Amino acid sequence: MKKIYILTTIYFSFAIFLGLPLVQAQNEYPAQKKNFQSQYANFTSIPLPVHFMERLNTQLLSTSKHSLKSTEIENIKIDTAVVYSVLNNPQRSIYTYTNTGNRSATQTQNQKNGVWVMSTMDSATYDSVGDLLMDTWRNWVSGAWVNTTRKIFTYSSNRNLLATAGQMWQNGNWINTDSNVYSYDSQWNKVAYYENEWNSNSWDVKAYEVYAYDSTGRLSTTYRYIWNDTTWDNQQKYSFTYDTSGNVITSTIENGNRQQWTNFYQETHSYDLANNMLSYIGKFWSDTAWANSEKYTYTYNSSGYITSGLGEVWVNGAWVNSEKGQYYHNQYGGIESALTQKWKGTSWADTTLSQYVFDQGGNATLGDYYSWNGQAWDQNQDGVIQVSYNYNLDQAYFTGYHVDAYYPKSVTAGIHDMLSDVSGLSCGPNPAPGMTSMIFNLKNSATIQIYLYNLDGERIQTIYSGELNQGEHRFKVNMQGLSNGIYFAVIASGNQTKSIKIINIH
Repeated sequence: MKKIYILTTIYFSFAIFLGLPLVQAQNEYPAQKKNFQSQYANFTSIPLPVHFMERLNTQLLSTSKHSLKSTEIENIKIDTAVVYSVLNNPQRSIYTYTNTGNRSATQTQNQKNGVWVMSTMDSATYDSVGDLLMDTWRNWVSGAWVNTTRKIFTYSSNRNLLATAGQMWQNGNWINTDSNVYSYDSQWNKVAYYENEWNSNSWDVKAYEVYAYDSTGRLSTTYRYIWNDTTWDNQQKYSFTYDTSGNVITSTIENGNRQQWTNFYQETHSYDLANNMLSYIGKFWSDTAWANSEKYTYTYNSSGYITSGLGEVWVNGAWVNSEKGQYYHNQYGGIESALTQKWKGTSWADTTLSQYVFDQGGNATLGDYYSWNGQAWDQNQDGVIQVSYNYNLDQAYFTGYHVDAYYPKSVTAGIHDMLSDVSGLSCGPNPAPGMTSMIFNLKNSATIQIYLYNLDGERIQTIYSGELNQGEHRFKVNMQGLSNGIYFAVIASGNQTKSIKIINIH
């Protein structure tokens, strides 16, 4: 293998060849990469640029959008998250933070025979300006924490990342495993990136990338090379164009070498006046021209939050429906529900449903993931659950079918509970495919009325009226005769009420 000092010569020769300043690429791995790999087996390890992760996973599109007053930002952090999974025992993550809000430790515990047992811990240290210096992972073994791996970060005087080094714990010592090294030009734009692995007593370079700007300072070209023991191989070139607002219009992948490049894959994007992405079209190169592959089209509400995503595939010269997503948000942009469907020849068929409950501070307190079994929504599969919090400024991701998230007590302090005898109010599935169930606990016996209202405040249905005993209660809500949209189920006792939003889709 070549050593890293050889790469210095290679890099400067390549920079002269390009004749352009260079910058770091945007490396995002595709949510649907397996689909490309099945058709193009040689395309396995090279990251795809720009929006390849987004597709129908529009939770990623909405995370940077929020609606709030500056006085409302409290920098709320998650204290604890409990994840329930089909494949694993319940898992609890407990978070601690530094005085400046950086996460200092995450301790995970597994539930065994009804008891929480410590499992792993991830702890981090920071410098005086908040840059991450070291991230260390440990396992709980025989009543003590045992080191497993760690990553070390180094920075320049102006806080640019210079290198990362990975190590593993072996026989009481830290042993080098891998590292990444970043090079910059005189303006501190990243000009090259090297991936290295430890070989006994020195670093060997296994891959590198170099980057070029356009005249406006935006990334225009990326070149990537992988060492195959005798020469640099698996060469690919990524190219980008932009509109005047800085949005990516086209991103192109080419295969080949420095002398000749062959088109491979291209994306084109369109945007509205608010810079929301309206469409994406993916194409593969077919001998002499680009051939359509897939297309996604998005719609947004007046607040700029995405409301739908339509995926189509190119078949016999025409676009054919493939998949669809529908999304509902709270006032801060956090997703309350996400419904995905697949096209089954002549109609749409439900596939997955994610739904979330938020407190008054815009923090998701629980999330559920459902799959459609043909007749009803089941929680028999695991999926990605996004917990949005801090007025949708932050998100955490978990894999499972249900997540409970807990926050500092100050988040709910002062919130007036209009009906304190009712707790645990939930509704599922929600969105409701014509039928749903309300569940709640009653602290004391009481006379209860449950009504269904539309958005205009009109009472359109009486769900229940009468005496209820202490304990858990469940009521079916039949919405099959109602139009699609948002409704409110209201529990009333005397002059006190508690309500929950229901989204009707059928």
